[in-house]
Amino acid sequence: DVEDKERVEVIRGLSGFLTGAGNVGGSLNYVLKRPTAQRFNQVTAGLNGGTNAYVHGDFGGPIDAAGKFGYRINVVGQDGDTDVDHQSIERQFVSAAFDRNLTPSLRLEVNGSLTDYRMEGTEPFWATSAGIRYPAAPDADNFYGQPFTSTDTKQHHLGARVNWQVNKEISVRAGLVTRESEIDLVVVNNTLIPGPAGTY
Repeated sequence: DVEDKERVEVIRGLSGFLTGAGNVGGSLNYVLKRPTAQRFNQVTAGLNGGTNAYVHGDFGGPIDAAGKFGYRINVVGQDGDTDVDHQSIERQFVSAAFDRNLTPSLRLEVNGSLTDYRMEGTEPFWATSAGIRYPAAPDADNFYGQPFTSTDTKQHHLGARVNWQVNKEISVRAGLVTRESEIDLVVVNNTLIPGPAGTY
């Protein structure tokens, strides 16, 4: 889910090794949306293709008059058939972020999210038998799997962080996060094998 993300950073070069050896292309850093200083309300609706519609609400602002306590809430509902034959996606997502300025230089951040995602008609895995090359790319609108396949994903995320700006040159950060993912996957494999006269 990206609706609760402010931006996605790609950290490349030596900085990409700060959290250990990673992908050659760099490490991804997901920056979560934080509470806004002013009241913020935004609702977006649209289609992801086919009849798969979504609505996304993004709300934020201060809780107290002094502006020391703020919130940011994102809510998403999605349902309907995709452009691919025999495929549909249903998704519910909610996230909440709270900031508490304990002092002018010390801030406590808490955030959490819940995801419930289901795809009917999961795309199949493709393989080839020994010595067989892949043919041309298949038509993306066609479904090459089985309609009884599905993907069910449930995720729970909870995190807390403390930011302390000691002075203009030094800042201290500490955080703890837990994430639980539960995936139920029913898929099929398609294997290309040689047929007569050079067919597949």
